[in-house]
Amino acid sequence: MTIETSDSEDIKFCEPAFFKINLLQ
Repeated sequence: MTIETSDSEDIKFCEPAFFKINLLQ
């Protein structure tokens, strides 16, 4: 998965999502 966004709001939303994905895997 790659993030092509430079908006702080998107990053804040993506970061927790990636952490959850890593924990699930």
